[in-house]
Amino acid sequence: MGTDSTTRTGADRRRARLAACAVLMLLALGGCQRSVDDARRRPAAGDVTQRVWSPQVTRDLSDIQADGVLRIITSPGPPAYLVLNGEETGFEYELAAIFAREWNLRLEVVTPGPGEEPFTLLNEGRGDLVSGGLTASNDLKRRGDLTRAYAHTREHLVFAATADTAASLDDLHGLVIHVQAHAPAVDLLRGIRDERGLDLRIVTARPAWNEEELLRRVASGKITATVASARSVQAARVIYPNLRRGPALTGNVAQCWVVRRNSPDLKAALDRFLRRHYRPSPDGAKRSQAYGVLEDRYFENPRQVRYYRQDELRPDRTGRLSPWDEVIREVSETHGLDWILVSSLIFEESRFDPDARSSAGAVGLMQLLPRFARVDSAALHDPETNIRAGVAHLADIRRSYHYLDDADRWYFTLATYHAGFGHMNDARRLAMDAELDPNTWRGNVEVGLRRKRERVHYPQARHGYYRGDMSVRYAESILHRQEVYRRFLDLWTSPTDPSADDPSRLDYE
Repeated sequence: MGTDSTTRTGADRRRARLAACAVLMLLALGGCQRSVDDARRRPAAGDVTQRVWSPQVTRDLSDIQADGVLRIITSPGPPAYLVLNGEETGFEYELAAIFAREWNLRLEVVTPGPGEEPFTLLNEGRGDLVSGGLTASNDLKRRGDLTRAYAHTREHLVFAATADTAASLDDLHGLVIHVQAHAPAVDLLRGIRDERGLDLRIVTARPAWNEEELLRRVASGKITATVASARSVQAARVIYPNLRRGPALTGNVAQCWVVRRNSPDLKAALDRFLRRHYRPSPDGAKRSQAYGVLEDRYFENPRQVRYYRQDELRPDRTGRLSPWDEVIREVSETHGLDWILVSSLIFEESRFDPDARSSAGAVGLMQLLPRFARVDSAALHDPETNIRAGVAHLADIRRSYHYLDDADRWYFTLATYHAGFGHMNDARRLAMDAELDPNTWRGNVEVGLRRKRERVHYPQARHGYYRGDMSVRYAESILHRQEVYRRFLDLWTSPTDPSADDPSRLDYE
């Protein structure tokens, strides 16, 4: 009996060891990996999980240089980024533009669409850094790598002068405060509410309500209070002098940009750049001359601040790009062209200045050479005549590329408008010599056009040396600006919910 029991126990042990080995082999082969990982990720009841944002692409400074474009992800609104009189401006935009020029890069702005998260766009590689008045926090560090500070500020409650301004945080009892969705202010206010036991109502603003819109609504009395940085309030008070800063919610916090975790070279280059332009110190921050010019423009000098916040020059406030929108639209539609693209070309050519004249003799809004205009050269100084002649010339070029697909056709059309048919034909021959497709732009004729300036290649071209890279940038810049203009015009046409101003119809936290 004892021997039989001992034997059975040994067999059980051998079977257990074999089963354990089988499980280990399955794990090594990955057969159970999903279940194990899922179990590890599954939180226990009551746990709070926080998402860590991970890059899905590798795109560091060398890749950006090869592409020739630095893409900054931000949302429209002063002082970070806006379009004014057709031109992209804003404190952070212009600061990033200085960096881009130093690295011989073209700067492009990517604005998140409805439902899009900026840090998702960053980690998908659709942009290279996120900006927009971001303040350093633990939550921000989970989303990417933070650069050095480009400024320091405090977050304040903001009221209208006619409201009962809170003197301390205890005075927030019973207040309704509108804040931007996902802003650090949400957590700050929650902490204050819970710590002090206040009846504090936190309302997450509509997605279209950026910091500027919230301050505008406070100034007009449509909402009671919001949260904004001291720098933003300082600039907004030039337009809305009745805004008042309430108690500070934070100490002096750093404003910074965010890059992907796998972009160490870009972060290092940005850090070196920011160190040269802005250095905090106990005696006050040290600023470069270029930085000081931008700070005056967007925060310090009331006259400049007022100019850069003029509603009448902003398409998101007026639905207009230039004084000639009507004639541009009418003539463009006659020729089957997109009037926004034509407006983008006109800005590229003349900055909407009807008196512009180039050293080569090009005239007016569309910088036409008289020999291509089919009208008397003196008449080209008239804006409407210039637009009609220029759009007709642009349409003729586009018709000549009727056999190309639409995307390539626009690149060829715009590059030809800038370079002329002779240089474009040379570029296509150089592309064929390199066994590239003469009917495809990206990576093909684009390459041939760039080679027009290289000593080893341009002697083979019938029309000689040419800075073809300028025409490449010209075409790409116009097509990018077309999308920028369209987005800002869409902001103007976006409907506003009438209930948005009625606190009784909002869901409070």
